[in-house]
Amino acid sequence: MDTDDHKSKFSDWIRSPQTMIALSAVVLSVCGLFISIYETSLIRAQQRASVWPNVEIQPSLRSDSLKIFVVNSGIGPARIMNAFLTYQDSVQEDWFDVVGEFDFSPDETTDYHSLIKGRVLPPNSGQELIFRITSIAESQESNLAMQMGRAILEKNMDINICYCSVYDECWTTRLSHLIDRSNGEQIPSREDLRVSSCSAMKQSGI
Repeated sequence: MDTDDHKSKFSDWIRSPQTMIALSAVVLSVCGLFISIYETSLIRAQQRASVWPNVEIQPSLRSDSLKIFVVNSGIGPARIMNAFLTYQDSVQEDWFDVVGEFDFSPDETTDYHSLIKGRVLPPNSGQELIFRITSIAESQESNLAMQMGRAILEKNMDINICYCSVYDECWTTRLSHLIDRSNGEQIPSREDLRVSSCSAMKQSGI
C-alpha cells in the first residue's frame, strides 16, 4: 500500500463523525481535568488563607517594669514551634542568661517568665505574658527593667519566634520588627517571613 493510500485512509478517518465526536470528548475531558485541578488549587489556597495565624511580640515598657507579650492577631491558630533570645547578636540559653548580662541588685527586682515554645495560640488571642521584670531601684543604672527596656529599644536584645498554621505553613517574627515599625522603618512582608519549616531555627529554653 503506497503513501497516498495511507494519507487517504487517515483523512477519511479524521473526517468521520465518530472520530470527531471521540476527539471532542477527549479534548473536553482534558479541559475538564485542568479546570478541576485549578479549582482544587484555588480551594486549597482559600482554605490556607482562612486559617492564617499572625504572631506578634509586644513589649510594654514603664520606669519600674518591663512586660513582653505574644499575640496571635490572625484568623487561625498558631503553633509556636521554636523561639530564641539574643543579646548583642549572641543567642542566649534562656531568660536567666539574658538577665545575667545586666548590672542590678537581685534584692530590688522580681521576675516572671513562662514557656512559649510548644504553645498553641488561638486566633485573635489576648496578650499572652511570657516575661515580666519589675524593679524598685531608683537609679537607672541599676534598674533592671529600664536597662532591658533600653536594650529592646536599641535592638540590642531581641526575641525570634517561628510558628506554623494547621496546614504546616510557617513564618518567623521578631520583637525588633515592632520597634522598626514604630520608628517608621520598613519591615519584611509576610511572604518574606515565610520559611519552609522551623526545624533549622536556633533555640533557647523559652
